[in-house]
Amino acid sequence: MEKYKKLVVLSGIVCGLGFHPLVQAKELAGIQEAGEIIMGTENQYPPFEWIVIEDGKESLVGIDVELGKYIADKLKVQLVEDVRVFDALIPSLKAGKVDMVIAGLTRTEERAKQFDFSELYYQSYAEFLVSSEQAKNYQALEDFHGKKVGVLKGSSQETYVRQELPEVEMVVINQNGALIESLKSGRVDAVLMNDIVIDEFMASNEGQLALVEGVQIEEEGGFAVAIQKGQPELLKAINEAINELKESGQLDQWIEEFSQLAEETNEEQ
Repeated sequence: MEKYKKLVVLSGIVCGLGFHPLVQAKELAGIQEAGEIIMGTENQYPPFEWIVIEDGKESLVGIDVELGKYIADKLKVQLVEDVRVFDALIPSLKAGKVDMVIAGLTRTEERAKQFDFSELYYQSYAEFLVSSEQAKNYQALEDFHGKKVGVLKGSSQETYVRQELPEVEMVVINQNGALIESLKSGRVDAVLMNDIVIDEFMASNEGQLALVEGVQIEEEGGFAVAIQKGQPELLKAINEAINELKESGQLDQWIEEFSQLAEETNEEQ
């Protein structure tokens, strides 16, 4: 695989979205008539989605991007990537501005009350990341009591800390890159994020960050595609696509391929 020359983290396209009433989504026939399906995603979540620049050209790459392309191909429509900060994705789906969200989004009971979710395409875990110098001070959940723990705004980690760790001083930040910088600068004592994403940030900050061993939190659900309720044909098509990718081994191949690509681009910076 040809290596990308540089990894550039961008801030995403931030739109002025509030929490709107659920509007009628385009059903499968409407998507096919329009000739496109709009995918809400972000761009700071390697290996699932992130921006690279090669020969001066920006590209969004990652596991979720390939999944979106596969779904679009199955529906015989074009994929339109609508990049936003993570906490704007659910409001954009609610407002009908996107047809689906694929962005390392965890399927939870609370979210499932508002939206329909596909079959899981990745089982996620959350782990704590701390500075290498402080790693020896953290060996159990109790060690985070009274500490500042950074979480991504709108994420399942934010929900977990709010509900399960009231003794923690939670700091909510709207981008993963900013979370890591806050940890490195000492603004927070730790961050809680998805395991596979932690691997990529540790690789790009070698020697500065450490994983808290033995403290792993299984997320309520894994990663899934979210769509508005009342679209059984679209949900069926998405599930068929995910199951095809699982059965063929292509999904596992993408996970390996883009994890490696993220490591390579980090090494080249």
